[in-house]
Amino acid sequence: MADPKIYRIHPAVGIARLGDSPEAFCITPEKPAQLPIECDANGNAAKGDAPIKHFKDSKGRIKRQAARFQIFAYDEAHPEGIALRIGDHVEGGGNRGKLVDIQWRVQLANKKAAWFTFDGLRGEAGYPDGTPLRNAGITDPVERQKLIIDAGPQALDCTSRRKARFGRHTNPAYAVTFPPAGMAPNEIDTLGDMMTDDDGRLLVLGGHGNSGSFLSGFGHPRIETYANSDGWFDDISDGPVMARLVMMEERVQALRYIDVEYPAWVLVGYPRYAPEILDMITLEDVVEDMSIREFAYRTDMYGTAGTFDAPQKIDPTDTAALLHWKAGPVEWNPAYRPWFWRDIWPIIFRADEFSYFANILQQSNFPHNQTSRGTFDPYRLCIPPRIAPRALAQKEARAQADHIGGRLLENAVEPSLMLLDATQAPGTANDAVVGDAGTTLKRRRRLSPLPYVRHGMVKRRVPMPCAGIRHSARTTRRRTTPMRQPAMPMTRRSPMSSHALPLPRRRHGSGCWRSPAPRRDRNLQRRTARLILTSRSRRRCGGWRSNTDPGNCSTGHLPQQAGTRPPTLAAPRGNISSTCCANPVRKTCSGWKPIRRHGPIICR
Repeated sequence: MADPKIYRIHPAVGIARLGDSPEAFCITPEKPAQLPIECDANGNAAKGDAPIKHFKDSKGRIKRQAARFQIFAYDEAHPEGIALRIGDHVEGGGNRGKLVDIQWRVQLANKKAAWFTFDGLRGEAGYPDGTPLRNAGITDPVERQKLIIDAGPQALDCTSRRKARFGRHTNPAYAVTFPPAGMAPNEIDTLGDMMTDDDGRLLVLGGHGNSGSFLSGFGHPRIETYANSDGWFDDISDGPVMARLVMMEERVQALRYIDVEYPAWVLVGYPRYAPEILDMITLEDVVEDMSIREFAYRTDMYGTAGTFDAPQKIDPTDTAALLHWKAGPVEWNPAYRPWFWRDIWPIIFRADEFSYFANILQQSNFPHNQTSRGTFDPYRLCIPPRIAPRALAQKEARAQADHIGGRLLENAVEPSLMLLDATQAPGTANDAVVGDAGTTLKRRRRLSPLPYVRHGMVKRRVPMPCAGIRHSARTTRRRTTPMRQPAMPMTRRSPMSSHALPLPRRRHGSGCWRSPAPRRDRNLQRRTARLILTSRSRRRCGGWRSNTDPGNCSTGHLPQQAGTRPPTLAAPRGNISSTCCANPVRKTCSGWKPIRRHGPIICR
């Protein structure tokens, strides 16, 4: 025997929206990022659910948006459900026949003025004792009940009564409660309307965006906080939606009824000014998250530890089973793998859609968007990450070559070098930036030097010293012919002698050696030397003092400590016969010159 049909109201949660237009309205979107649906005065949608062209009426007032509800039938032939229409075949409760009518019952209310004060997520898991109430000055229980706006339930069908109103005087058989008359700036006399279209679907319309305060006196009405102002009411509302199917029983030719078991809910919210743009977190996301954590909706994702291979099946309506499940060792499945288009892409997509509200990305030529040149291209992001061994080996080799060749160091010091190039003279840049960079360079260990070749004479890997530059470790070499070794004063020491990079060595006019390194590396060495020299700049000393009078300086500067000299000053030319500040100098030189050329110390 086939399972009986199950009838449910969809959507389970419908959203209606306020508007100050008294008559014009449309149907709220029923798909994500969709425009509202155009309809006539009786709620019948335009052909093909065509979207509206105007959000406002002829006088510029915002149209209300109606939440549309309909009933779906589920059976073996239609496990995904099929929408019911007047005239369809229905069965239930031992009866079967033709659907001739649908009775709808809705109740809207607004209890904010009598509820607890709003404070973020407080109340998500219940309100503890002592939580403050709105309008706390009203303590009498009967009087606090009057703070609730309740027009009572309203019922209609698809034949005799197709429209109803949630007004102050529209339900004489119910004890309605509305705010007192005479509120300022606006009175509230209705919470909305409801109607049915020609196919038996229900449309629920909210209020008109009115609000007012019953407080009077000096300074009233006034709004004290954004959410908890006492004395104020508005026509926001929500409530349950119920339905009953009316059929003509084909065997007895009499009316029979089938109550739809599960009710739906309608929420009335503020106008949606950009319906095509989804919120970062939607109501559907919140409901799904709560269903997973509280109602065992996805036990393959969040469930009892050790049961992820065979997920549990728990009825969400079985309270005892849910409490037992939640009391157990529930956890997130560490082996769960998300689906890109369902779990990841919506987060990125919604963030990108908000770029239409600002021109910040436009100033940088839209680097983050969904085009092939942007970072949010879904057809690139959806590709699972994987490792290509050949490409990985190439990148590792390139990284190693950059490290050995000094290109990583060049990229690291490039900002400091650019800062130095922008200054008028060495030493005028930010001392903290330049000093830190120079200290970092000086502390780096020496890289492995390269072999040097000159006319068939092979030297060892440590470069030979040349005139004007002395290294900490002297080297030997094998040669076939004698070589002239230029004289080198021991006191003329290069700041580069302890640097990580080998100094360039190749034979040039003065007999010095430079390595046959690539031009890029030689430029790096020059710029690095200049950075160190400038970072050590001392521009205070500019004079010489003779060997006979070590306490006097020709420029009037105080003597420096013996054995030290500003390392950024170029060595004087010619024979050294006197000292300044305990450094070898020429007697005829008027002072040291700061190095201003782009390159290392030049041998003279």
